[in-house]
Formats: sequence, C-alpha cells, structure tokens
Amino acid sequence: MIDSHEILSTYITQHKLRKTFERDKVLDYIENYDKHFTIKELHKEIEKDMHMSLSGIYNIVELLVKAGLVVKHPFGEKECEYESIKRAKNHYHKICRHCGAVKEYSDTKLQKSLSIKMFNAFNIEYQSVYTYGLCKKCYNKLNPKKKQK
Repeated sequence: MIDSHEILSTYITQHKLRKTFERDKVLDYIENYDKHFTIKELHKEIEKDMHMSLSGIYNIVELLVKAGLVVKHPFGEKECEYESIKRAKNHYHKICRHCGAVKEYSDTKLQKSLSIKMFNAFNIEYQSVYTYGLCKKCYNKLNPKKKQK
C-alpha cells in the first residue's frame, strides 16, 4: 500500500515547497472520501473542523493532483470532480450529456482488454474511461415514443 504522506513529502521536497499542516490535513480528508467530490464539498467538510479558505483548498488539491495523489475528472460542463488515487484504480464512468449525472460502473471484459494493450515506453498506473450518452430518465424524456428499457 502506498504511503500518501510520504509521496507528498517527497514531492514537496523535490519542488522546494513548504511542508504545511493544511496540506497533510486536506490529504487526510480526501483519503477518507469513498466517492468523487468537488472542491466545494471538500471545503464544507473541512469547515466542520477548522477554517480554511476555498481557494486554499483548491490550491492544495491541484498540488495533490500534480503529485499524483488525486485524480481530477472533468465530467463535461459540470464542476470538476476529484478522488483519491487509492480509490481511482480501474473504474469507469457513464456521463449523461443532458443532465450531467455520473454513474460509476465496472466491466471486467473492458478492464482485461485495456490491461493487455501494450504501449511502448508507457507504464499504465490505472485506467479511467468516460462514456457519454443519455441516462434512462433523459432518454425517455427526450424520446417519448421510443422508451428505453
């Protein structure tokens, strides 16, 4: 299991940045999330325990993305969502292009197919697939004569 705080510490040292309590605390909060989150949701959670500005949290999360500890998901026109790299391992997303709903799914055939794909000079760390379309509710609303099952 990777030690996220050690990775963060190494990244901060390599980039000659200051080590701060806030960066470690934000990383702790992120690793306790069991789903995607937005910066605003994370801010609301952190504000329950301590004061930290929204922009400060945004900057820390972007640093964690650069350090490889957080994955940023740009789901269409919605606000970006994030998740811990520990949670992001090999899962896929269905995104409704009408209402913006995001559903995670797994597909062992797809995972196997992607994992056997060989890339020269490229080591795959995890896979994330975005599939865009219409959820059942939006499909039925936009196509009343053709009900989706």
